[in-house]
Amino acid sequence: MTTSINVDDVAVDRDLEKYTAGRSGLQDLLPEDSTWYESGGGAKSALPARQTALENVLKSLKNRRPPIYEYQLLDVTELKQAVVFGALEILYRGAVQHEDSPNAKKAKDFGDKYRAEVTSLQPQTNLGVASSGIAARIFRG
Repeated sequence: MTTSINVDDVAVDRDLEKYTAGRSGLQDLLPEDSTWYESGGGAKSALPARQTALENVLKSLKNRRPPIYEYQLLDVTELKQAVVFGALEILYRGAVQHEDSPNAKKAKDFGDKYRAEVTSLQPQTNLGVASSGIAARIFRG
């Protein structure tokens, strides 16, 4: 899935650093794979995790009843916390070396925060305030 929303308008690496003991903590989580480096030979970046998290949030909004599509969003920064928590879950899951590692617990914690954030998300749309995921589940019975 590709999105017309620039993920840097929603969340940047600096937003993730608040939860990873700073820049060095975030850098430690990033894989050595070349896809995690900024273009032009720059430093490692969490851009792939942030992009995947944004796409996951948009899929979740689209699956609501009534669905919320990205073109309906008025302020994409309302997605920030969900994208940050989703990206951190992806990064910590990638850093898990064994089931009992501290990274496994952090991955689970950020996964729980991500799901809670997406469920309670009520972004402003060009149709007015959207219903939350909770309201949609209650309505469906």
